[in-house]
Amino acid sequence: AVVSTQSTGCLRSFVFILKIRTFYHFFMVVVKTFARIIRTILVIILYVLFFSCFAVHVFGEIYLQSDDEIYKGEFITAPLAFIRIFVLITTENYPDVMMPVYNYHNSTFIYFVVF
Repeated sequence: AVVSTQSTGCLRSFVFILKIRTFYHFFMVVVKTFARIIRTILVIILYVLFFSCFAVHVFGEIYLQSDDEIYKGEFITAPLAFIRIFVLITTENYPDVMMPVYNYHNSTFIYFVVF
């Protein structure tokens, strides 16, 4: 009984604030915005996951044969590919990652354009 009294005491101010109509409206807008942000982040993660798995299957061997020591083996495992593709969203080092594959075969630029 002591625990429930203490926990409800903490929640009283929260319930009182929610009863105020303007704060309730503000709170609901924040919750809806947060839900949209989470949805957007999940879409980005799924997008990057799809392209990283595709890169592992298609470009894995090409990056193992690459002369570039920095990016050698970057697309050999899914976690490494996920991190590399996630960094490519910011367009940082984009040509450095694309060029070993592009030098191997010119049509591989389609993957990076679609991404």
